[in-house]
Order: sequence, then structure tokens, then C-alpha cells
Amino acid sequence: MNKRPPRQPRQERAKATVEAIVEAAFSVVAERGLQNTTAQHIADKAGVGIGSFYEYFPNKEAVFEELFRRLRDDTVQIIRELTPAMVKLPVREAIRVMLMRVGDMLRREDGKYLRCARHAMRSDIAIDREPIERELRDLALQYLLQHPEYLKTKSNPSISIYIFIHGGMHAFIHHMNERNPVISFEELIDGLANMIGHYLEREMQMVETADISRGNDA
Repeated sequence: MNKRPPRQPRQERAKATVEAIVEAAFSVVAERGLQNTTAQHIADKAGVGIGSFYEYFPNKEAVFEELFRRLRDDTVQIIRELTPAMVKLPVREAIRVMLMRVGDMLRREDGKYLRCARHAMRSDIAIDREPIERELRDLALQYLLQHPEYLKTKSNPSISIYIFIHGGMHAFIHHMNERNPVISFEELIDGLANMIGHYLEREMQMVETADISRGNDA
């Protein structure tokens, strides 16, 4: 298989052509799925000749990888933009705000991005999630700096952050993969927010109990 990387457009017309191909691919994949999408389908939807398609992308898989990269980068950008405001919110509200924004991004334009994301999760194409995980780790650390009371708990913050990020992402991805989810997206968000909220509340109660106990022993 030709693994030549996509040509990087330099002129405005070339950039417009690439953008048309990528946006067309979002629509076609959302409608047909990855297996049933061809380069010709994408070119036809974009209104360009198949030769123009291959001028910028060596094959349809290269376009798919660009779709998934954009979905990933859009998610990273949302987290990054929301971080300054989220770190000042109660933890449940912060989680709801972030996940609702990601959900809104995926569901725009009649949900075609969400459908593409679902196809991505079911495919064999490798998706680098590390940028999202890294942004979430940075968000969690900044949140702890704004709320140092949570650092008083006996739990190792690094372990808790790791578990919540990977557990939350697994639940989010699993929900996207389900054709008929048993819970709604809103219920998923509330469940994740309450899971982390309950955990932190319980940890803080244990800290307060220990402080009272030490005070009584003094």
C-alpha cells in the first residue's frame, strides 16, 4: 500500500480543495461507513476529479486518518479553551461542561461527526489518543492547584487521575460504539460527573474525620 504522506497544500486554491475533500469525506463516511466509502465517492461529493483527490491524498485511508486527527485535535482544543474556566468550577459542573461541549462538537451538522467518530472507534486504523490524555492530565493538575484541599487526601493524585481519565475515556468511547446505548449521553455525563464527585467527597470526609480524631486525641 502506498504510504506516501498527504501533500501539504500551499496556495489558497489548493487548501480549499483539500478542505472540500476532507469535509466531503466526513459526510460520506457518516452516511456509508468506512468499508463502503471509496476515493471516488469522496471526490464526487467534494466536486473534484479523482486525479485532484490523488494529488493530495495517496488513498482513502489517508483521508480517514485526517478525519480522525481533526476530531482528536478539536477535542484537545475544546479542553484547552475551557480549562481556565473549568478549574474554578465545582468538580461535577466542570466535568459536565467539558463533556457537553465535546458532545456538542460531535453532534453538530446533524451528527455526522459523531457518526464518523463511531466508525473510527470500530475500525482498525490506529488513533493516537495521547494528546487528549495529556490535555486531560494537565486539566486535572491545574484543577488540583486551584483546589489544594483535595491534595490532603491519602490517595495518590497521579493514580486517581490516571484511573479517572482512562476509565472515563473508556466509558465515553464504549458509549459511542453502541448502536443503541442503554443510557443517554446526558445520563453518561451525569454518571461520570457523580462518580468523580462522590469519590472526592468521600475522600474529604475521611480527611475531616481524621482531623477531628486527632483533635480529640490532643
